[in-house]
Amino acid sequence: MQPYMDSTGKFADAFDCVGFTTVPIWSGLMVTFIMLIGLGISISMILDIKTMDRFENNRSKQLTITVSE
Repeated sequence: MQPYMDSTGKFADAFDCVGFTTVPIWSGLMVTFIMLIGLGISISMILDIKTMDRFENNRSKQLTITVSE
């Protein structure tokens, strides 16, 4: 019916009243952002690892490590 309503005789753009983003796109974006947040947290935790100042030697006294938070 559209070509008969217009004098140009051409079809216009098709709009089906569908949103630009669908549920799978939103779900994929949400999962991607959650995984990026988890990756950022895990990388920051890995970068925060500290090494000990001293290492154990077999000729010296045994090294004791006290845990303090």
